[in-house]
Amino acid sequence: MINLLFPIINKIDYWLSLILPFAFRNLFWGLVAGILAFIIYAIFSNQSLITNIKIDIKSVRQKMFDPALDNKSDYNILAKRNLTLSFKLLGKIFLPAILSIIPVLTMAIWYDMYHSYYIPYNQEGVLITTEPENTNLLIYPKEITSKDSSGNIFLNPQSSSDSVAIYIDNDIIYSGQPFSAPIPFITKQKWWNFLLNDEVGYIIKDSPIHSLYINYPAKVIFRKLPDIINGWELLFFIGIFISAISLRIIFKVQ
Repeated sequence: MINLLFPIINKIDYWLSLILPFAFRNLFWGLVAGILAFIIYAIFSNQSLITNIKIDIKSVRQKMFDPALDNKSDYNILAKRNLTLSFKLLGKIFLPAILSIIPVLTMAIWYDMYHSYYIPYNQEGVLITTEPENTNLLIYPKEITSKDSSGNIFLNPQSSSDSVAIYIDNDIIYSGQPFSAPIPFITKQKWWNFLLNDEVGYIIKDSPIHSLYINYPAKVIFRKLPDIINGWELLFFIGIFISAISLRIIFKVQ
């Protein structure tokens, strides 16, 4: 279901790539995701009610910490009122906040699927391994494979439309287009794949192995930063932060 949006995003990203380098596109998509998240939250949240609840909470808390308040019974009543209002506020913002995450999550999944790694077409081979380990792989077409002296198997991608069939002991375990997206893991189909389909396909259900790993090189922007933020992640989430905070200040959304 989520994947239905990806061809559209890929097409837009392609046209953007003609004028913007990868780093700036990360920031752009972060800004877009932040704007969409803000719009969804603003539409589905009752701003007047949320504002009134926040005013009531502020008033109650001022009374709670008023130096003139010396009656423990009154303080307990105010504390209970504060807790009630806080949960009421949470109830009013919870669903809009969850819905607003959808564009951010969608873009993050798209980035993770298409831009965490890259496929080195017509360059050096990439190592392919299995879990559990199995060295009896037979891959067709043979022209895109090579072996080193240790018996390790390498794939040499030629095109995103390459169809590949993988066998173990004459039994097919995978057939698909593994280079249609730079996804390093190919696994068996899971229950959640009706929401998020794996672009490169799946290992056959009764296969003796659980996953194939293709050692694609990572797409790195900031080489001196830790792996977790040296790719698309940093600029993307900075873009979200900038757009969300700016719009909240400008439109005074609670």
